[in-house]
Amino acid sequence: MRFLLKLLAAPVVLALTLFVWFCMGVLYLSSLVLGVISTIVGLLGLAVLVTYSVQNGTILLVIAFLVAQQAYQSQRSGWWARCRTCDMRSRTRCTAE
Repeated sequence: MRFLLKLLAAPVVLALTLFVWFCMGVLYLSSLVLGVISTIVGLLGLAVLVTYSVQNGTILLVIAFLVAQQAYQSQRSGWWARCRTCDMRSRTRCTAE
């Protein structure tokens, strides 16, 4: 009976595992794209700040800061959080804290 339940649950577990991997990949790619966008907008903001207009350069730098915060948040909200002290991946809190 127990083996039959495991046999029936195996496809569900496999589907959920693949779904989690897919979501983690999307999360990683969105973090990467937002990081690149914030770098480009930040460099453009510095160039505009120095050459053209202080007001427009400041606006671009604020936009770059906001996009960088979104990239950081999507990077930190992953399924596996890496512990800073013991460098261990865990679904729960770190044991060293």
